[in-house]
Amino acid sequence: MKLFWMRTSAAWPDSSWLETSWTCFDEDKPGREGDDLWNTYIGGVHREPHGPQASM
Repeated sequence: MKLFWMRTSAAWPDSSWLETSWTCFDEDKPGREGDDLWNTYIGGVHREPHGPQASM
């Protein structure tokens, strides 16, 4: 398994994302249909900027 993280705004620049959003990809993901980002996508995380969960 070869995981890498990148800013979600860099992975998908055509959408608006928080700068605190990061997405995880696996270059060795089994059963994938291609090499594009969507086929290697695993999931994402982000930090809440405001409210009771700020900085989480």
